[in-house]
Amino acid sequence: MNKLKTVLLSNALFSITTGLIAILMNNYVGSFFSYQEPIVFYILGFGLLGFGSYVAFTAIRRIDNKKEIKTISFADFGWVIGSIILLTINPVDFSLEAISVISIIAIIVLIFGLLQQKYSK
Repeated sequence: MNKLKTVLLSNALFSITTGLIAILMNNYVGSFFSYQEPIVFYILGFGLLGFGSYVAFTAIRRIDNKKEIKTISFADFGWVIGSIILLTINPVDFSLEAISVISIIAIIVLIFGLLQQKYSK
């Protein structure tokens, strides 16, 4: 398996897993992030399931489509920018643990985006 496919499938697995956690552990996730509107985590979770499925499909069936790889990477970079904005605004007074989780996820997503760009050339 080539490096690009490995990174894409890792991204897909991470996205799908995170989406399932947001959906199936909605109350816990909401409590952890001090935000008790469950609809937000359902939307986030289903969005991540869709994104992860698209990334997996691209890795398996459309690995040579550089435009799709670029689109996935830009979506990853968008997630990172969104995370930075969220942490800057801090609308619900996140705990240190929540800030750490958001930051770690953003770093992982940034690495996916950068590696996808590197290996798609």
